[in-house]
Amino acid sequence: SVCFLSDLTPRFTSEPISAIQKPGGPVVLHCSAEPPAAHISWLLDGEPLGSGLPGVEIQHGSLSIASLSPATSGRYQCVANSSAGAVLSRAAVVSMGSLAHFGPSLTPIVVAEEGGTALIGCAAPQSNPRAQIRFRVRGKWLQQPADKYLILPSGNLQILNVSMEDRGSYRCAAYNPVTHDLRIEPTGRKLVVTRSSTTQPRILHPRQPQVLSVPQRSPLTLECVAAGLPAAAVRWERDGRDALQGGRWALQHSHLVTEGLQPEDSGNYSCVVGEKAYINYSLTVLGLQDETVAVGSTVLLQCTAHGIPPPALSWLHNAAPLRLSPRHFLLGSSLQIRAVTMQDSGVYQCMADNGVGFAQSAGRLRVRPEADPKAEEMALTETAQSDESRSDSGVGAALPSSPPAKLRLDTAATDKPWGSISPPEAPIILSPPQTLSPDVYTLLWRSGRDGGLPINAYFVKYRKLDDGVGTAGGWHTVRVPGSENELRLSELEPSSLYEVLMVARSAAGEGQPAMLTFRTSKVPEAPDRPTISTASESSVYVTWIPRANGGSPITAFKVEYRRLGRSSDWLVAADSISPSKLSVEVRSLEPGELYKFRVIAVNNYGESPRSAASRPYQVAGFTQRFSSRPIAGPHIAYTEAISDTQIMLKWTYITSSNNNTPIQGFYIYYRPTDSDNDSDYKRDVVEGTAPSST
Repeated sequence: SVCFLSDLTPRFTSEPISAIQKPGGPVVLHCSAEPPAAHISWLLDGEPLGSGLPGVEIQHGSLSIASLSPATSGRYQCVANSSAGAVLSRAAVVSMGSLAHFGPSLTPIVVAEEGGTALIGCAAPQSNPRAQIRFRVRGKWLQQPADKYLILPSGNLQILNVSMEDRGSYRCAAYNPVTHDLRIEPTGRKLVVTRSSTTQPRILHPRQPQVLSVPQRSPLTLECVAAGLPAAAVRWERDGRDALQGGRWALQHSHLVTEGLQPEDSGNYSCVVGEKAYINYSLTVLGLQDETVAVGSTVLLQCTAHGIPPPALSWLHNAAPLRLSPRHFLLGSSLQIRAVTMQDSGVYQCMADNGVGFAQSAGRLRVRPEADPKAEEMALTETAQSDESRSDSGVGAALPSSPPAKLRLDTAATDKPWGSISPPEAPIILSPPQTLSPDVYTLLWRSGRDGGLPINAYFVKYRKLDDGVGTAGGWHTVRVPGSENELRLSELEPSSLYEVLMVARSAAGEGQPAMLTFRTSKVPEAPDRPTISTASESSVYVTWIPRANGGSPITAFKVEYRRLGRSSDWLVAADSISPSKLSVEVRSLEPGELYKFRVIAVNNYGESPRSAASRPYQVAGFTQRFSSRPIAGPHIAYTEAISDTQIMLKWTYITSSNNNTPIQGFYIYYRPTDSDNDSDYKRDVVEGTAPSST
């Protein structure tokens, strides 16, 4: 048997994000992890960060830098520790914004043929972050592509269908969006346009083969600027085949573009013009892949990084440096683990550092017993971080197990019984981690790769999490047809954290799960039970005390009432009541009838739950209007401090002559003198008719 300590295994719910700030500016990094008991600590450039660094404050998992300086710049990471182990976050590089000056122009004159393509280069200066490039075209600054002018990601300007009107001077500028510095090229370039003639197709940019290492899910444009008349068609090939096959890449003019890279996009790409002109791109997509392997297998974790100077690679296992052994050794830049054991499971991180920049990638290795037929089910349970000892987890019933997925393993150590068919990849969840509704969440997703077979269905599980120490509710399971990509989760609790786990299913089985946590909006808490007093023969005063506003100011109150003795519904007596008013007169009531009242608080996120209904109150039914309260007064007659935290308060009152209702007690409301917020009032109750209290 296998025991999972999944509820104790730390995992990040938010990780620090790299930041670039101008010198002297503030920076705040956030880090949070589950379970809530996990301890958060910080590293700066790999060293533990205590309280000894001036200007850096650590509080509740957040790290604040009051004024960024060279001493506080560097690579920050947070570490989440629990009794089950530790995990290291991705690195957040905190650096100061800067913009260097332009160097001398090396190509002052550019020649292009009429009707062809021109390339105006821009040797952009070094900038942190990357500078935004602008070009001065015909006396105006061009910041975005327009008409036939394309500002490429490389910073160069491509002019399509060149005409004689395009002749003249061009100058580029670099703008730093953080420091707001602007640098203008000291000397521009002159474009000379010649009459068209028959020339051989040629590639203007890039001139040399390109080697790229790009993080997974990043957008990318492979540039190719070609010239030659008559115009020759540009085509792109990947490993000798049409690069546009599969629909992941698209052609934008002569450039190859994709919205988000996946590991399978790694390969050799060629821009081919005519019969002889071509340029090659060698693309490596950075990103470790999650693997699930059986005990005793061999697994190869691939990590490739390029840079100038060449980066040094290091490996971490569960946030600790990996020690090489006869079972753990490097093959080039990849890590191979032989005879995998259960102790090899966890998070592996590949760290690349060349002293100029830093990059990292992480993947999870799950190890299952070789003979366990429910291995996939247990891996799913571990991913969901649910406790197998809980009878309400429902993982097996909601997400039945499937044959093992095809893995990227060393081919000498495993076979591939499914051939080219494999279970679908995890769905890609698109919806945000919060909702403006207090009780409804719309889950949106798009499918991952289907593994060669159509997706039949999605299984979505969700449950409410406790912000304290554990889960607060059982799993709810919904089956969604494979043709749909949206699910509305309703009847949720306001101001609550929820966990979602979903998988795609095809005839080949179920793929890896996708996970999400989201929080419903923070509506106010229900006000206290309202108190009622007579206002006239057909109206009453409803008075209440608000409670917490849910993190967003209360904007209004609403009062509802219901007549007793009949099967009547709750009706709105007054809405849009100013948040500064804690009492309202409800009119047009039936004299002598019994009513109940309740109050609702409203903020920008929605309405609070209804307050507890008031005690039944009988409308007086008197023919004349009388005092608005059962007594005249009370009037505070005497106060005296009797200790550091207590005062003696005495008051007087006179019973109204036309009100025979017995006095049951008094409410005393108080708040600090420096507060003008009614919600800061606290209330004490004095039972009986004694005219004093402490």
